[in-house]
Formats: sequence, structure tokens, C-alpha cells
Amino acid sequence: MSVSIGGSKTLFIDRKKQIARFLAVYTALFILTFLLSYSPFLQEGKTLIWSNNDGRTQHYPTLVYVGRYLRQIVLNLLHGELAIPLFDLNLAMGSDVIATLNYYGLGNPLYLLSAFVPTRYTEYLFNALIVLRIYLAGLSFSALCAYHGKPQSHALVGALMYSFSGYMIFSVLHHPYFAEPMIQLPLLLIGIDQVIRRKRPFVFILSVFYSALCGFYFLYMMTLMLGAYTLVRFFDCYQRERVKEFFRMAGRIIGAYLIGIGLSAPIFFPAVFGYLSSSRSGMATEWNYFSYGWAYYRNNIPKLIAPAGSWIALSLAAIALPAIVLLLAQRKSRRSLKLLLGICAMIYVLPLGGYVMNGFSYPIQRWTFGAALLCSYIVVEMLPVLLNLTGRQQAGCFVTLLAYNLCIFANTSTRNVYHVVGAAMLAATLFTLLLVRNIPQAQRNWKLCDAGVMICVLIIVGNVGINAIFRFAKDQGNEIGQHAAYGTETERLESAIEREAEPYLGARDGRFDSSSFSLNVGAVWRVPNMRTYWSITNGNISTFYEKTENTAQQHSPHTVAGTNERTGANALFSTKYFIERGDKTQYVPYGYSLREETENGNLIYENQYALPWGYTYDSYISYSEMEAMNGLQVEEAMLQHIALDGAIEVVPRGAVESNVQKQPFEIAESSSVEWKDGILTVSKENAEMVLDFQMPAKVEGYLRLEGFDISHSGQSSFVVTAKCEGISRTMNVLSTDYTWYYGRENYLANLGYSEQERTRCTITFPKKGTYRLADIQLFALPMENYSAQIEALRAEPLENIAFGTNCITGTVDLSQNKVLCMSIPYSSGWTARVDGEKVDILRGNYMFMALPLEAGTHQVEFTYCTPGLRLGIVAALLSCGGMAALAVQYKRRSSRERK
Repeated sequence: MSVSIGGSKTLFIDRKKQIARFLAVYTALFILTFLLSYSPFLQEGKTLIWSNNDGRTQHYPTLVYVGRYLRQIVLNLLHGELAIPLFDLNLAMGSDVIATLNYYGLGNPLYLLSAFVPTRYTEYLFNALIVLRIYLAGLSFSALCAYHGKPQSHALVGALMYSFSGYMIFSVLHHPYFAEPMIQLPLLLIGIDQVIRRKRPFVFILSVFYSALCGFYFLYMMTLMLGAYTLVRFFDCYQRERVKEFFRMAGRIIGAYLIGIGLSAPIFFPAVFGYLSSSRSGMATEWNYFSYGWAYYRNNIPKLIAPAGSWIALSLAAIALPAIVLLLAQRKSRRSLKLLLGICAMIYVLPLGGYVMNGFSYPIQRWTFGAALLCSYIVVEMLPVLLNLTGRQQAGCFVTLLAYNLCIFANTSTRNVYHVVGAAMLAATLFTLLLVRNIPQAQRNWKLCDAGVMICVLIIVGNVGINAIFRFAKDQGNEIGQHAAYGTETERLESAIEREAEPYLGARDGRFDSSSFSLNVGAVWRVPNMRTYWSITNGNISTFYEKTENTAQQHSPHTVAGTNERTGANALFSTKYFIERGDKTQYVPYGYSLREETENGNLIYENQYALPWGYTYDSYISYSEMEAMNGLQVEEAMLQHIALDGAIEVVPRGAVESNVQKQPFEIAESSSVEWKDGILTVSKENAEMVLDFQMPAKVEGYLRLEGFDISHSGQSSFVVTAKCEGISRTMNVLSTDYTWYYGRENYLANLGYSEQERTRCTITFPKKGTYRLADIQLFALPMENYSAQIEALRAEPLENIAFGTNCITGTVDLSQNKVLCMSIPYSSGWTARVDGEKVDILRGNYMFMALPLEAGTHQVEFTYCTPGLRLGIVAALLSCGGMAALAVQYKRRSSRERK
């Protein structure tokens, strides 16, 4: 017995040494590959923050926000208070923290590091987390190889291919959390394989738990992948009583999966609930689900081994192609890998596959991290064959090279530098494999690994590095041109005009607006405003903007850039202050007076007609009555009566008194633009149409494009610009071909308020084409009745308002029955009590909370709990119990087996 224990201890020590040696070699090779691949960023002093789009507006602000959020929770604990903010008034106009930010990393264990990093250093943490994700992806892949008994040196080859694949170099720079499934999928495959083989399920449970914490989006894709893997793997593991064994296996997998989901449920359930109540899904778009078109296949399939990578272009090391060819050439062996490769290829070539993998939303290849894993594993599997090619196999490899060259040179569209690089790397790889094949075996056996393997490793380091450089380099893909220099994003946040609001935040007496605000920056500095761009956004916000035809809603239903500075909308949102740069004062809405000029030269205005957070109506109008109104009339109606989804008895139904004046106009100039019988023909890019009119003084002017439909025109989307007397407005016009098309055909642009008459507006159409445009309308909105409408709404407001953690309280004194409207987005997470009695909250004005109240003095309290959180906590407790029961069960089983 003592010998056995000593032997086990020796094996354990040897195993530790092997792991340590592997980690050292992998880390050294990773550093080398990273320095080569990302050298353009290092040379130019650029961060990995995508400054052109989501990196700047979503991912970087999220990391800053989460760091502050976690530190606030810790400070609360240090003060003896367990206070976890679940709702933030400054986030997406007032939204759930978990539901909004889980999509970006809240819940991911790696994001806990943000709690230790101040805002001014978050740029460095952002970069470090990207590097760490790439590193961990390779380690995770190596663990999968080790589980299946592959040599460590072979695992190095696959790990470098996988972690520097085209999917990774593209996605990690655009959407850093898209790298997470590359860490998670290998662990899930290890775990589910153990469950299939009746081993302990704990690796699978913990892998599901970790994946679910990081978000449901990729977990959904990986669950489908696991299903395919399970079906294929089942026939390898079970030869008898397959029907019975299949249902037993399915029960084990489902049970373990549900426990993993349950453990994550306090984060996972709220994220799913938030998605289901969001505007994320949009409207159905038109797709061909059975073909992407010949150009797609011609241009992208060769990019299996050619730069520049993306979700579509896998851009793997060139060794992947001969490995796949040799795998398919083997008639009787490795059947499971061939089946998985076939499934993968079918999903890739059929849009239906991308549609299903993307949650039945629209076809996209964001699932191809799974393809990268499979191809990289095939290389590891076939590496012994590749290093010892027979004459027939060598001939097959060179036929592959010739076929690849024929494919890329046969067509002018594929005869480009990227495909040529792929062909060159394939040739270099095959030549290297021939050299390795001819090295005498005695000279190949190095102490640490086979010399041939190490040569392959070095070839792959160079290959993936070249692929990456061709995407990043300034004179090639120029990815680097889309990224910020070090310090830029920190400076942008630190100097943001939103920070001018800080002296006014203590009062918390209303929102802030500005045409100069940036998307989501207000959330970082805790400034309540209307500029928001989060993928998971309360769907009621989108509804409000669609019904009012507000063009501040841009290229997706969840992208909202303010209110277009519309006076009525700002009032309904309880906007108290307007901050503007000195050269843009023409955007200041009606009713604001200058309060101060800051040290930075910015001007702060105060709204003389601001509505409080809670204002009251003495009448209502139903949504059905507003269906025939245009967006300006809808907004005008909501300043007179609260809009509700049906009848109530507390207050009477009201009648709208419209003050909107339609303005005649003439088309003075229309160079290259013809509009006739509802058809708009634009014959050159950036063509202009000039409207002449006589808009009176002291009105807010509006331009409305009604029934503007660009579907079936060959254009997916474009931005129309309207300019009038120094004010420029943009309208994002979308077709049914556009990914985020959401059904809008009416666009109402605010031309601003002016004390003077206006006579001309220029509309610019950027794209040539023929479109449907039912009508062009001009409106003037006099402001004579505005002050009286505001006074009526704020006459008996919610007073003594106190904002606590997840609660709002106040008192209201009513002379008659009224409806209280809180300018905070409606959500099922809110609960209301009036004088201690629980009451139902209605959805008023399409997006706000509304409470019918009887005359008298009332104490009102709103409390918030994230939808799904309580259920998630219960599920987590039950899952902990299930986990403990499994641990006991397997411990007893182990004891019986030892006996």
C-alpha cells in the first residue's frame, strides 16, 4: 500500500511539472504570437477600444460603470447597509441594471476586476481583459485536448490557431464579450462528455453556471452545439440498448444543465426577462433562408485560411485546409469528426442555419467560434498524419493547393491580396510539412517535443500573425484606424459636457438635455438624460419614440439620441436643464432661459416650464383614439391628457384641442430629385430638394416625411438630412432588408423654435434610387397654449420626492381625482403603494408609470425589484441543494467502488 501511495504521489508531482512546463511554453508562445499579431496597435500606441462604434458607446462605458457600481456596493456594505441598486435612473432613461448590462459583462467574474480600477485607468483594464480572454481561450482549448489525451505539444498548435482565429481577432476588438464563448465552449464540451460517459457532472454544471452568468445569448448557441455533439458522441459511447441509454443520458444532461442554470438564475433569469420585454427583436425582415448568393460563397469560403478575419471569414492557419482534406479522405475512421464538420458546413452555407443560431432573429455567423474550435481540433487530431505524409497524401495536399489557387484566380473578385496571402501560406505550410517529413526520425526527437511539431508551431505563429496584421495594418484592413489612441477615451469621458451637470445633480429635480451629449456617457457620470444605446432596452421607450415619430430614434429601436430637442417631449420627460456649447445655441428648445456660463464656455439653461418627476392629469385619452394622429399631434395630445391603454373611471375622457398648423410650401429647387405621384426618384448621390415657405415667427417648426419606404430599392439604409436656418436634423431611413428594420415609414424632424420667420429648408438624399414617398409636410406649432398646459400638469405634483435605493417616495395633495404620471419608464419590476395599500401601475403615455388617484392627500411609494430576481434566488437555492445531493451521491458511489 505504501508503494502505491508513493507512486501516486510521484505521478502527481510529475503531472504538476508537466502542467507547469506546458503553461510556461504556452505563455511564451502566446506572448510572441500576440506581439506579432497586434504589433500595429503597439507601434501606433492604439488601444483595443473600437472608437468608431460599440466599443466607445457601449463596451468601454459599461466597464467604467460596472467598476463604479461594484465599488458603490462595497461602500454600502462598509456603512453597514446591504444595498444593491437594481434600478438606475441614469441608465437608459431609467432601467434595470442587470437586464441592461448583463449583455455586456455584468455577472462575468472577470468584470469583478473593474472594482479595483479607477476610471482614469479603465482603458488599461479594458485592454488587459481582451488579452486575458484571448489567453484563456487557448488554455481552455488545451484543456479539451488534454481531456481527450492529445499530446501537449499538439495542443499548442491547436490552441494558437484557435485563440488567434479570424473570429477572435475580429470579434474581440468590436465586441469583447464575444470572446467569452471561446473560453466556455471547450469547458462545456469536456463537461458534457463526462456526463455522456456517466462520469461526475460537476464540470458540466459549473461550466453551464459560468456561461449563463456571462449571458444567455451565446449560451443559447452553445446549447445547440452541445445538442449536436451529444447526438454524434452518443453513438460512439453506446452500442447496446441505445433507446434506453439515450433517455438515461438525456436525463443526466438535462438535470445537470438545469442545476447549472439554476445556480446562475439570480443573474440569468433577469437577463432573459429583460430581453423578452425589450425592443431587441424589432420587426421581421425579409431574407432568403436557403442561399446567401454566389458572391457570398465565392468570396468567403476561401477565407477559411485567408485574411482578413471576421465572423464569416474564419481565417485560420493554412494547415487547417490540408487537415480537413486528409480527414475527409479517411474512409472508415474519425466518423464523429466528419459528422460534426458536415453539420458545421451546412449551418455555414445555409442562411437558415445562421437564422436559427441567432435565436430566429436574422441570419448572421456569430456562432463560428464553434467552427473555429472544430477546425482547430481537427488539426490537432490530424497532426500525426500531417507530420508523416505518405506519397499519396502529399499528392492530395498539392492537388488541394492547386484547387485553392484555381478558385481564387478564376474570378477577378477573388483575385485579391488576401486570398493570395492565403494561397502563399498554404504553399509555405505544405512545403514545411514536406521538409519535416524528410527529417530523419532520430533527429526529430527533441527532449521537450518532436522537432516537426515545434516547426509547425512556429509556422502557425507566423501564419496567424500575418492574418491578423492584414486585418489590422493601416495599409490593409486598417482596423487600427477605428481604434482610439491611449488616453483618448479617458480624456473624452473626463471632459464630456455631461460633467457640467454635476453641480445640479444633488437636487435631482429633473433630467438634462443637450444636442452635444454622447450616447451612454450620462450613465457613467450619473446624469439623467435621454441619450441611450444599449442592446437590451425597455421596449416601452421604443414604443414612445415610434408613436411620436421622433427621428432621434436612429438605426435601431434601441438607439435613442435625445428627443430631437422637441419642446413637448422634453417636458414629458421632466427635463429641467439644457446644456449647450456656445456655437449651438440654436438647438435650445422653447422656454429655456440662460442660467450660467461655465468655465469651459458651455451654456446652462433652465426650463421655465419644467414638469416634475411626478405630474398629474385630470383626464385621459385612449391609445386607440391616437392611432389616426401624426407624431406631433400625439405629443400635443399627451400634454393635455394622459394616454392609456383603455378606459378608466377615476377621471373623464378628454378631447384634444390641436394647435398644429400645416404650412404650404413650394419645391424651389430639386436638382437630380423628382417627386411625383408618391414616387421619389433620386438620380445622383447627395441630391438636394429645396423647399420654400413662409413659416411664421415664434413657432416650433417640423418637417414630416410620410410613408417613406426604401424597400426593394437596392438600398438597405441611409441618412436623410434636413437643414433649416442653422439647424441640421438627420433621419435614419431603413428598408426591410436592414437588420434592425422596425417598421417606421413616418419621420418627423424638429426644425427648432425661432423668434423669426423662416423661409427655406434643404433636404439631402444621399443615395441614388427610386423610393416611395407618400407626402412631404411642414408644420408650425405655436407656443401660446404651452405654458397653460404645463401649469395644469404641474399644479398638483408629487412633492417631497425622495430617491432611495430601489425606491421612490413622495406625497401628493389633489383637489380632485387625477392620474399621477411618473416620467420613469414603466416596468413590471415596479410595485406601487398608496397610503400603504398596494395598487396597480398603469402604462401611461406609452412608456411611463401612471397611478389613478382619488382626491385628497396621499403618501405614494414605488419600490423596484428586478423581474425574475426573486424566482432566480429560489432557483439558485434549490440548485445548491441539488448540487449538494449529487456530491453526496457520488461520494457514496466512490466509497462503494473502493470497497
